[in-house]
Amino acid sequence: MNEHVTALLERAPIEARAGNLTLAHVLRAEAVYLGGKVSKASSTETGPIIEAQSKSVIESLAANHLRVASQAKKQGWAYRSVKQYTDSPDGPILAVTNEHPNRQFSNSFPAVTDEDLASIAQLPALMNVALQHSRATDQGLAQLKVVPHLWHLALRDCPHIAGQTLGTLRSLRHVTIDLHRIAANAGWLTQLPNLSHLRLARAPTGGVDELIGQVGSTSTLRALSLGAGFDLTERHLRQLTTGSSLIGVGDGAKRLPLLETLDLSEASHLEERALLHLLSLPALRRLELGRHEVSDTTRARLMAGLPKLKIS
Repeated sequence: MNEHVTALLERAPIEARAGNLTLAHVLRAEAVYLGGKVSKASSTETGPIIEAQSKSVIESLAANHLRVASQAKKQGWAYRSVKQYTDSPDGPILAVTNEHPNRQFSNSFPAVTDEDLASIAQLPALMNVALQHSRATDQGLAQLKVVPHLWHLALRDCPHIAGQTLGTLRSLRHVTIDLHRIAANAGWLTQLPNLSHLRLARAPTGGVDELIGQVGSTSTLRALSLGAGFDLTERHLRQLTTGSSLIGVGDGAKRLPLLETLDLSEASHLEERALLHLLSLPALRRLELGRHEVSDTTRARLMAGLPKLKIS
């Protein structure tokens, strides 16, 4: 169990004793999400938090066929229908999504509009919003800035969101996003002071160099994933780790000093020699390469420079 999870579990009972039941509950839920184990003896009384949820909001979620989760699980959420939740509410609603594992086409996802987001933002313990093929706009997304505990946001194929208001959601720590319709130079990365986990599931259509430069300057990142559309050459990983695509030119500062996990397994292309630039990342412990082939020589050089690194 890492230090962050331990800190969450230690802080939760302190907040509960102080009467901050909602905060105590979401701290425990975050710890579970990150892989921590929570004993039943230390559980928070959730009755008052459940009662604080507006019935009209619950009815709106049901009418829009959205799915909700009142329990976190490791690296995910235990989603179910609103009816299943209302029949057996085992905690306040922590997460809302319009995604469904059996849906494949854009017109089969429940529509989520700006009005729906205004309603969702009223859930007192909300931690996560995951949208796919949504009709929501940047203005609608900005309504989530009033959510006190929102730390996880996932946006996929949301054609009306250009990223203009992402920076207003300052409590965010985990972001998964498709960038093909979002401006690479929006600057929203620099406006999220607590961002620790970033998954760029799809590259933007332009401005990749500038985007990677912004990612590299995000000093709070602990986990980074670069997915489809990222054609990662030596120039790109030099940009990520030094701040410049030019040989011998950099910003002079340690970039990504906290980065522990780097997932390049879904990148469209990866130049093997580019990986040697990762030797400048002091905290790197896990490198996921997936289908990308890397020679034993390159692996050996990485392991020699980063003794605690695991490559998969």
